Amino acid sequence: MGVKLQLVDPRAIRNRVVVLSEGVTPDESVERAAARRAAMDSYRMSPLARLGYDELRAAVLTPGGVIDYSQVTAIKMALRARLQEQVARTTGQATLVRDLAPYDVSGAAAAAAGYSQLFNVNALVADTWFAKDLGYTKLGVNQALGIFGFVQEQAAPKVKAIRFTVGASVPLAQFFLAPLYADQTSNIGYFDPPVVFGPQQSIGVDLLANFAVVAAAEKYTLYGFVCERPGDTVQADQANLI
Repeated sequence: MGVKLQLVDPRAIRNRVVVLSEGVTPDESVERAAARRAAMDSYRMSPLARLGYDELRAAVLTPGGVIDYSQVTAIKMALRARLQEQVARTTGQATLVRDLAPYDVSGAAAAAAGYSQLFNVNALVADTWFAKDLGYTKLGVNQALGIFGFVQEQAAPKVKAIRFTVGASVPLAQFFLAPLYADQTSNIGYFDPPVVFGPQQSIGVDLLANFAVVAAAEKYTLYGFVCERPGDTVQADQANLI
């Protein structure tokens, strides 16, 4: 019996397209991988860089001055979708996504320090991680929080790194901030991937400095989103009704 040959489109080989039988739904991980590959092709990465991307991607800070606006938009859209997915598991109601506020991370009450501005609550010892600097803020059952960037607010910052944990014992990611401080065109550093806290998880923030820093001396902002039910903090957008 002869061997039946099948012609394959060379473009499918180049782009590593996954071909499925009719009626078969692709696995979610396959879709994510295909989306990443398409995005990487658009950024014109070298073949070697493209091959190693999945292995290298872990917790990387990218200064705003060297990232494209389309990449930032992609980060935001992916984070919004992930947060809404997390909250949809715990509520049958519609959800909305709003800007992350300092009090969402600090847990501070109105008129208290830390409500409208994040800073190092405690004095930092040189070359020593200070764990749970902001304490632990527990999210509600219908709430998820995502952080995709760090905003430098000090003219001469001393904090060199920031680390995120779930509660006291589960590390999520850490980012070193020196590349951001060296960027001459932007004071925002983007996290790849963003840091995500799901419903009922406790947010922990650790700081590291190379010099002693007195309490409340280092101001900064975390750039991100909160997903929650309409009416908890803000109302849903009603523009479509006008």
